Amino acid sequence: DEMSESSSLPSLGESEKGFIQKIELNQIVEIGSLAYAYDDFSINEEGQKELIKVNKMLRAYPILGIQLISHTDSRGSNQYKQQLSMNRSNAAKQFLIELGIESDRIEVIGYGENNLANECDDNVICTEIQHAKNRRTEFKILF
Repeated sequence: DEMSESSSLPSLGESEKGFIQKIELNQIVEIGSLAYAYDDFSINEEGQKELIKVNKMLRAYPILGIQLISHTDSRGSNQYKQQLSMNRSNAAKQFLIELGIESDRIEVIGYGENNLANECDDNVICTEIQHAKNRRTEFKILF
């Protein structure tokens, strides 16, 4: 019984309220609070809570996998930002593995500053709050 790419998964149960109720396949979904401090890839307490929700979703649908797609703000060298974004994806992956999700269900991608969430590109003066919006991890459901 194959699911098409445009079909959606059934809603998660009552115990999963507060997470995504309907997930489209191959849709990128931003993990609510998985944000990072400047020049950091550690998962903070809010990020841990969000990854626990992702863990519950992956346990509810064991046929699915995810891509962890991480980003940086525009400050620093391109090479450094690329490595930092990979470190962010790998830190999130390691957290999920420690919760019992199989490594082969998790793909990691780092975009550096190549997919900014706002206009805070090189040579644009932005506030720290604006830069912070770019330091994030998103995930894409894989079927």
